[in-house]
Amino acid sequence: MKTIKEFPSLFEAQVAQGALENEGINAQILNESSSFPAFATFSKQFAIKLVVSDEDYAKSLKILNHLSDDAAASSAE
Repeated sequence: MKTIKEFPSLFEAQVAQGALENEGINAQILNESSSFPAFATFSKQFAIKLVVSDEDYAKSLKILNHLSDDAAASSAE
C-alpha cells in the first residue's frame, strides 16, 4: 500500500476516496479517527492519509490530478 495523498480534513479525503472508487480503485483512509485533524497541517503524525495498492498508484495519481484540475477550473469561472 502506498499513500497517494494526505489531507487536512476527513471530508476532503472522502471526496478523493469516492473519486477513486468510482474508477474501480480500492482506496482506504488512514487516521480518519484522529482527534486532532486540524494539526494535520503541522504534523504528518496527524495527517489523514489516503492509501491505494502499489498496482493502482499511478492510475490513482492521474485521477486525483484530474480531479484537482477540474476543481481549479470551476473555481476560476
